[in-house]
Amino acid sequence: MINKSGYIYEMRGEYKKSNHFYSLLFDKTGNVAYMFRELTTALYAGIDSKNVPKLAQWVKTHPDDVKSKRLLISFYLIIEEARDWEERLYCKVEMQ
Repeated sequence: MINKSGYIYEMRGEYKKSNHFYSLLFDKTGNVAYMFRELTTALYAGIDSKNVPKLAQWVKTHPDDVKSKRLLISFYLIIEEARDWEERLYCKVEMQ
């Protein structure tokens, strides 16, 4: 039932709800397919994922997996963009 719920929410574009179910499934089973669904829906929903370090480890052990590398780069770009905005805001506050 949980598996179907994640898929149904994902197909409806309700990525936060879908992400919740995929996260539960990955935590419960350890199945990497659920990890990738959790990471992808987190990216679509614009939320953080606790599994980014696990994805980074996956990329290290599976260097030919281009899809995984793309997913990891997407998270790294979001993290870097957030740091840039944080720096800009901090500098702006200091200048005032």
